[in-house]
Amino acid sequence: MPVVKVFTRSQWDEFVRGLDALPDKPASERGMTVREAMKEVKSHIRTAQNKGYTLGQIAEHAKRAGVDISAGTLKLALRESSKGTKPRPAPKTGSSRSTSVQKHGQSSVQNGALRADNVRSDVRQHGEK
Repeated sequence: MPVVKVFTRSQWDEFVRGLDALPDKPASERGMTVREAMKEVKSHIRTAQNKGYTLGQIAEHAKRAGVDISAGTLKLALRESSKGTKPRPAPKTGSSRSTSVQKHGQSSVQNGALRADNVRSDVRQHGEK
């Protein structure tokens, strides 16, 4: 069984004071995901490809710069970034969806609570207990 660690209020207060006193980290030292970086480096990668370099060679160049990334990851990230940022359609809601769900005897969600009364009535109709 794991041991529960307990610390004093003064230890937590000291921790919080230390966090509040931390200076802002320079943007150049903050981490970026591959997806975030693709927005900025996509055109540079495409330019290198137009010069005749493969994604494997570009990935090797990235590794020499300290960015350990594979050609496959680059390919996927380039594909995702070129899709654009089209807004996704809103999920369908309303009575038409819940009605169709209820017609099939499945449970429905109403006000965040799971209701299974439709399932029970469907079971009774088929003579099952």
